Amino acid sequence: MIRYQYIQDLLGKVVLKTADTEWKRFSHRIDKVLTHKVWGYLIFFSILFLIFQSIFAWAQAPMDFIDSTFANLSNVLKDVFPEGPFFDLITQGIIPGIGGILIFVPQIAILFAFIAVLEETGYMSRVVFLMDKVMRKVGMSGKSVVPLISGWACAIPAIMATRTIENWKDRLITIFVTPLMSCSARLPVYAILVALIIPDDKLFGFFNFQGIALMGLYLLGF
Repeated sequence: MIRYQYIQDLLGKVVLKTADTEWKRFSHRIDKVLTHKVWGYLIFFSILFLIFQSIFAWAQAPMDFIDSTFANLSNVLKDVFPEGPFFDLITQGIIPGIGGILIFVPQIAILFAFIAVLEETGYMSRVVFLMDKVMRKVGMSGKSVVPLISGWACAIPAIMATRTIENWKDRLITIFVTPLMSCSARLPVYAILVALIIPDDKLFGFFNFQGIALMGLYLLGF
């Protein structure tokens, strides 16, 4: 934090801004909230909570649609295809197999969409500043947060994103740690286990227990 204060002091000496303009800037006021030492963390974990709640809540309808579509397709093909060597292969193997894979696409798409929104809106850069002090305690910088969160989607582009980390030691540690994050390839496995073990009940009538359990799994990986 001393470095940030030093930079702020330098900016105050070389950048000319009127006091009236500075405090009224919308982005400046937003930054004060998003990087606040208390509210910043609450907002960050609230966003993570929203992401994992939506993975189960919002994805349920398209998942049910995909499931019923492939089940109906399998029934239709049973009436069309005659009994033979390929009958069971197509109606009970290929069609249900494809449906079993595609049924997880909505959950993965929601996860990718949220990460893309966080990156495009510039919120990730605020998280870098917010988490810098915490990450320093484990030998990394705040810039490591972006690759680590991106690792929830896919580890390969997340590792490529470490090129923005100037310090070679921080960059190397981040590269080694990023593959340990729970990427989207593990999401179907988590979803199956959570659905089997955790009841589909609501906390306070709104918060899904399965979403809370999924968030816990990802935070343990983080």
